[in-house]
Amino acid sequence: MDIVAPGTYIYTTAAGITGNYDPFFSGTSAAAPHVTDVAALILSANPNLTQQQVVNRIERSAKKVGGYSYATTSGRPNEMWNNQMGYGLIDAHAALTSAPIISHELIPHSDSNRSTVVFSVDNPESGVTYQWKVNGSIYTN
Repeated sequence: MDIVAPGTYIYTTAAGITGNYDPFFSGTSAAAPHVTDVAALILSANPNLTQQQVVNRIERSAKKVGGYSYATTSGRPNEMWNNQMGYGLIDAHAALTSAPIISHELIPHSDSNRSTVVFSVDNPESGVTYQWKVNGSIYTN
């Protein structure tokens, strides 16, 4: 178990063509879409992240819940872990705001038709190199 997510009494469309809603959808199949959605949000902020970088953000930002004892565990590198709750409850906001956000700003020069583009990385991940390619030239942060 790596992470927990809401998965009991999830209100969803019912299977089949009835057009009804099912307020009792429960289990792993009800919880997994929450984790997938958070991964998609992280990738929307930085589409160049690897699968492992996305996993790290989700696991490191999880809330420790349930009164369980979380501890450093061999083979579990993303901080405190518990065998019943994994790294804890998924936290979309924390996972997204912990991700580096790459942005750029176009600054026009007042004395010419030229502009300067300023790239920045907010909340960069330790040990990661960020590169931009502009007109065939590669720039590294």
